Amino acid sequence: MTDSIIVDTATRIFADLCEPGTVNAAEEGKWPQALWDALETSGLTLTWVPDTLGGAGAEVIDGFQVLRVAGRFAAPVPLAETLLAGWLLAQAKIEAANQDGRTVMRATAINFMLVRPDSGT
Repeated sequence: MTDSIIVDTATRIFADLCEPGTVNAAEEGKWPQALWDALETSGLTLTWVPDTLGGAGAEVIDGFQVLRVAGRFAAPVPLAETLLAGWLLAQAKIEAANQDGRTVMRATAINFMLVRPDSGT
């Protein structure tokens, strides 16, 4: 079951800070700082990180619901990549946030290399 507080928070943030002008400015190369700051401050960038490691401690489904809201607003931020990076750090028991709650990492791209076990590489 999704946490409606998380989805409601995401919806409010995107409704307030992800207007068409923000999306258009991002298309021209302007980083949406106010939007990203609000996402970090609310803890949404750390949705998939356990609270013991500095995250929100939400369920995986909650993160997907946040991404669904971000997609509805065409949010020009690397939120999916950041959620995945936070989850990967959490799997290694690495804290993903510093003391003031801001995301230590901001993923812009994550590359996965698939290697056949018998290939030797």
